[in-house]
Amino acid sequence: MRTLTPRERQTWSNFTSGAYKPDPKAAYTSKDLVCDLVHMRNAWEMYQSRRDRDAIYIYLKRVYLVVRKWFKVGGTWYRAALQYQGDNHPDISDPFAIAIACSSDKKVVDRKTRSKWSRALRYVHAEKPKRQPLAKFMQAQGGVNACARAFSGSKARRNARK
Repeated sequence: MRTLTPRERQTWSNFTSGAYKPDPKAAYTSKDLVCDLVHMRNAWEMYQSRRDRDAIYIYLKRVYLVVRKWFKVGGTWYRAALQYQGDNHPDISDPFAIAIACSSDKKVVDRKTRSKWSRALRYVHAEKPKRQPLAKFMQAQGGVNACARAFSGSKARRNARK
């Protein structure tokens, strides 16, 4: 598994040493962010270790759940996640793309792939019925590529800008 970045390691160290004590009333903390980044990286490793073509949904589901959590708690946690990657991080504004950039291998996922996966997840976020599993929804639409294409020309894209 990819190790923590130096900034993530510092946050974790501060938490375990007692130097950082998150507000118990806070809906989301830096500790939660580091844990979510680790969970996404673990899902990435699981996806990479399988030969099954549907394994991508393991990773995309985790990314989707984390970003949805970021939306629910408000704030700009996605920007904090990007800052944890160090000074040499890409300039990205979309929360789904940020989550992918922070948790995937940059040698495997280039800018175009990250963009395609991000568009697909934005489509899922806008159109998926609440109780339907992400993989079933995406497969019913025709897969990752079809969801990305649908987002590019759909009302979901227009609604995402609002």
